[in-house]
Amino acid sequence: MNVGKIFEKNFKEAVKAAKEGQIFIYRIKDTDSSYNHTATSKYTNENLCDYFMFYEGVLYALELKTTCYSSISFETGENKTRKMIGWHQIKGLTNLTSYKGIISGFVFNFRNEEKGEEDTFFMRIEDFNKFTKESDKKSINKSDIVVYGGIPIESRKKRVNFTYNIDRMIEDIKKDFLNKKG
Repeated sequence: MNVGKIFEKNFKEAVKAAKEGQIFIYRIKDTDSSYNHTATSKYTNENLCDYFMFYEGVLYALELKTTCYSSISFETGENKTRKMIGWHQIKGLTNLTSYKGIISGFVFNFRNEEKGEEDTFFMRIEDFNKFTKESDKKSINKSDIVVYGGIPIESRKKRVNFTYNIDRMIEDIKKDFLNKKG
């Protein structure tokens, strides 16, 4: 299993353990083209995110990204340049914000494999889009995420894998959402 799938698995397990097991989480199935990225791939559907998470009347649309590098690259238009964040994901998460009761965004995970540490953040798509409009960068790093309203997700390492404080993440997202709304 690659590190991205391990991160997703650990995140999903943390969600299932949070809020006394009352959070619904669903992983959208990847298509053939998500794995092979070839011209002969049979399926071309592009998922707008990895997970839908539902709790207390709020649907969270989450795209999870993990890297061992200092930044995460993104596409800036319809042309497929094979960046870590695809234009279809940015567009899809952005379109979801037009619906009341949906919060969409990225869960960014920066791994330092040598030290066995990581930093994880939630960033609303609105804040990500503001960053892309105000910056000429083609990638986003931890400092950018913090400056543009990213919410740290508390994590701790068990023996090998990390676990995440989803209870606190949800409370922090709600607080952030209410502050920006009103």
